[in-house]
This record gives sequence, structure tokens and C-alpha cells, in this order.
Amino acid sequence: MKLLKDFLLALFKTKSKKQAEVFLEAGNNPKQINQVSRVGNKTNPKFVASEKQLNQLLIIWIGLGALSETLNPNLNLWHSGTIGSKDMINNSELLWCTRDENSKESYNAAAKLDAPHINKLPCLTHFQTVRVLKMADFNCMSLGEFTRNFCDHSHWKMKEVLREWCLQNEFDGAVKTNGGIDEVVLCKPGDDLLIINVIHL
Repeated sequence: MKLLKDFLLALFKTKSKKQAEVFLEAGNNPKQINQVSRVGNKTNPKFVASEKQLNQLLIIWIGLGALSETLNPNLNLWHSGTIGSKDMINNSELLWCTRDENSKESYNAAAKLDAPHINKLPCLTHFQTVRVLKMADFNCMSLGEFTRNFCDHSHWKMKEVLREWCLQNEFDGAVKTNGGIDEVVLCKPGDDLLIINVIHL
């Protein structure tokens, strides 16, 4: 993946984004893989990102300038959802947060609607980062088009691809992925965040 990234970065400096896309289309015959993981007596389909999806996300990031941002420890973040304690954080899924205290309640209403469907209590969780984090910067670009064209309109698949891409490229997460300058997405929130306060909604 690193060699591909280095090649595309060099290509992007001298040729157009369209040429990079043509290169990837010609050089890859991607397959979408589905694996099955067994937990007890249950089978849970696990989506695995394809090379085509990962490469397209790389093209998008390079096209935006191949930017990154460093987040310092003790950065305040907020998330509206159902995380009421440390053991409720899923460390294998992306967690969307905001670093803007003025907009921390923006998703409270959505949390109240969603929580009953999974038999959990809605809450607004205040976190702080516990270490220096290296983040991919998507420069406020929406990933909606990528989700439609490369993830079958599935927000869940897009999240899986984004997490896999970040980890493969040695990022701890991403910032500014959805048009919001204060949006922060963590790959391993259980490792990287400390709960400061929980407000039940």
C-alpha cells in the first residue's frame, strides 16, 4: 500500500487526477470479499474493503492535497450516541466526534431516536484524547459520492473502508470528512479516548 501511495503522490505532481484513476482501473481487478466470523452460535458477516475501494479513497485524499493533521493530547471531543462508560466503546469501529463545543448537541435528537432500537440509553459523551494522534485530513469534502459509487450507498461499508484505509496508511483516524471542519473520526476510540463526562439525554 505504501508503494502505491508513493507512486500516486509522484504521479499526482506531474499528471492529472484522471490519469491516476485510469492507472488504477487498468491495474486492478478488485473483488469484494465477504468473510464470516463466528461468535458463539451466531454468524456475523464481516465486510472486507476491496483494493478498488481503498485505492479510490487514496485518489480522493491525494486529490485534496494529501493533507494530515496532528491532534494533541487532552483535546476535548463530544459524541452523541449510547456510550455511557469505557466498556461500551467499540474499539474496532470508527467513532465520529466533534471538537466544537458549540455544536456538541447537534446529534442529540438523532441519538434519542436511535437508542431505543438497540435497547440502550441515549447520552452525550465528553471525551479527551490521551496521546498524540496522526489524522488524515479530507479538507471538508463529503464522502457521499464515494459512498454512493464505491460502497453501494452503504454508510456502514464506507465506515469500514475508511477505517481500513486509515490503519493501512498509519493514520489514527480522519478529520473534516463530511463537510465539517470540526469533525473528528477515531479508528480506535477505546485506546485513544478518555471519558470525562456523560450526560444522559
